[in-house]
Parts: sequence; C-alpha cells; structure tokens
Amino acid sequence: MKYVGKTDLKIGNNAVWHGGNFVPDDKADKSHGHTKSQITDFPSSLPANGGTANKANILVITDTRDIDDTPGDLQKKGFTGAFKRRATVNNPPVGSSNNYVFIMTVAGYGTASDGSGGWPIQVAFGIEGLAYRRGTSSTAWGPWDRISNLSDIPTSLPANGGNAATVNGKTVAENVPAGAKFTDTTYSEITTSEIDAGTSSTLRTISGRRVKYIL
Repeated sequence: MKYVGKTDLKIGNNAVWHGGNFVPDDKADKSHGHTKSQITDFPSSLPANGGTANKANILVITDTRDIDDTPGDLQKKGFTGAFKRRATVNNPPVGSSNNYVFIMTVAGYGTASDGSGGWPIQVAFGIEGLAYRRGTSSTAWGPWDRISNLSDIPTSLPANGGNAATVNGKTVAENVPAGAKFTDTTYSEITTSEIDAGTSSTLRTISGRRVKYIL
C-alpha cells in the first residue's frame, strides 16, 4: 500500500483519512441547524394551490364570481371567502355593490356527501348589513335571511296602536261598533204557527207584520 499525503495516517485503532479530502474539524455534526439565509431553496411564496396552514394573519378572498358552489363543494372543514356576483348566489338581500357581494363560508364537519354534522353556512356582507343561508343538502341551499340591524326594530308604536290590513287573515271593510258580534248567520222570519205554539226550533227574526199578528 502506498500513501502520498498526510504523514500521520494510521492504520489499526485510528481512522484512516486523507487531508486532501476533508478536515474533520470543518465538518458539521450529524445533528445541526441552519438559519434561513443559509438555505438556498427556501420558498419565497406558497404553491399555486395556496397550500395549507394552521394559522394565518389574513383570509384571502378569492374571485369566483360566476361559480355557483354547492354545499358539497364547500364541505371542507374550514373558513373560505369569496367575491361573488349576487345573481350567482341566488341574490342575497345585501351586497357590496348592486351586482356583487362578499361571502364567507363556514364548514365544520363532513365530506362532500356527508352532512351528518351540518351542511355549510354562508354569511353575506354588504352595505345594507348581513344575511345568511345554510345548505340543506349536498346540492341545495336554503333561502337567504337578512340579519336585522338594531335600527330596523321600532322603538315604539303609533299612538293609535297601529293598523293592520287583516285580522286572522280576514279583512274588516268598515268601522265596527262597540259590542258588535261577527257572524255570517242569517235568520228567517218566524211563522204564525210558531207564534201560536209559542216556540220555534231555531232562532227567528220578528218582522213588523208578525208583531201586528201578535197584537
């Protein structure tokens, strides 16, 4: 064996190494760390699909204005935000403008076909306030309901108590006197035989001529 190089090469109980190949003191330990600046392939941005994170400082609103998402499309256990055309999402009663609306979707459990933990719920944000709707199946949404503002709730009633167009679905077309009874029943005139007998089987009306008969 011929060795050219470092003179303290040992064979036996010491490791054999060549000074021209490496210097052991310059090599990193098997377990070690690096700073960000020492990593040449550190990503400067997230992948095209957005990636996945447990925490975020901001929720990005995606522009999917013409996509009519079903509850099943959004059943992914998380929060999503979208910029939508109002007509695409069944015209919520609020909007960021006449034609558009901001939508936040919350889905906490399930898969595209599993709504056993509840289908997604959507909240629409607009200049008029908030509205919400919920999924009723993997393919259908319920109607939008506007969330009233405090200013929408009257603080008092008019002095006259207010007016209603109907009562129990019935319309009153004219003033009703005190003590009046509402009835559609009409009564026929009492007969002379019933007057003679002093009784009748039902209520009867007494006209002037029946009064004259009695007298």
